[in-house]
Amino acid sequence: MAYRGLISFWWLPCLAAVVWLSMLLGMLLSWAVSDHGEVYDYLDPDIKIVYISHVGAGRMKPLFIAGSLLSCLLLDLAMLTERYLRHKRRLLPDATVYEKLLATLSIFFAIVGSIGLVGLAIFDTKNYHILHNLLLAHFLGGYMLAAVCACWECHLLIKRNSESWHR
Repeated sequence: MAYRGLISFWWLPCLAAVVWLSMLLGMLLSWAVSDHGEVYDYLDPDIKIVYISHVGAGRMKPLFIAGSLLSCLLLDLAMLTERYLRHKRRLLPDATVYEKLLATLSIFFAIVGSIGLVGLAIFDTKNYHILHNLLLAHFLGGYMLAAVCACWECHLLIKRNSESWHR
């Protein structure tokens, strides 16, 4: 569905990816140029790898929070839009209870993952190491379960509509 031929809903996940990758690239370039690729003082001396959470715990924290929040909002909006388009029959509609349940669970787990991502951006690894790692697991688990539910829903849709599915 396009709004006056300019804006299509498939742009939402693409825009979320562009925001996320731009944020990561900006943080990585800032670390490489401004910090000269050095390991931070608060890290264990044996650590030779700097993670994006370490860069986001310093002066790049506002970018990390804003980029994470905007990416999450766009991705969650994309999930909700997909559900709306199925409801309005602009996409192949969900016909069974299982398909609708999986779509709802996918949205729920995406929101859970988003809360985890924004939380881990706010509670940085420098000051809240244990909480940050718990929120990292929360973020990864939420998005993994959302992906599993979305893939399972698509599998059921394809299986149910296999005679009209063009390969």
